[in-house]
Amino acid sequence: MCLSIAYKNKVAPENVLMKNVVTVESDNGNIILTDLMDRKMSVKGDIKIAALTDAYLVIEEK
Repeated sequence: MCLSIAYKNKVAPENVLMKNVVTVESDNGNIILTDLMDRKMSVKGDIKIAALTDAYLVIEEK
């Protein structure tokens, strides 16, 4: 299982949006994150980088 951490704008502890992310979806300019416990979060922005082997992604907020 591949779990990731989603960050806002850059990788930094204070920018964590969600941990244990299992799915990432895009819907009309929103990035929808879902974690292991099926909690969802919507962030307006674009994926800046998805480093899946390093288990993180960065979302550039708009």
